Amino acid sequence: MDVQARTRVDSAEVQTVTSDSQNDQHEAIDRDFDQADSLDLPLGAGTQGEGTLTYSTPAGSHVSLVFQADTGGIILGAKKACLLGGTALHAPG
Repeated sequence: MDVQARTRVDSAEVQTVTSDSQNDQHEAIDRDFDQADSLDLPLGAGTQGEGTLTYSTPAGSHVSLVFQADTGGIILGAKKACLLGGTALHAPG
């Protein structure tokens, strides 16, 4: 699964911490996150994962995201769909 974070604001900051289905922790951070940049969310080698993402802009806007990811697969003979879901909180600046 390939997941990327992007921004519409230059000089923002984004940080993510994830853990995969093998319980390995992965981190990524960009303290000068610009419109031309993208940040790959490090979901690891497993088929499932979860994590957090925090994002802030120079104007003081903040976003906090808790998410889960699952690449799908076969469960009891039925195909399970891919999933990327979560909850985000936004505090405007």
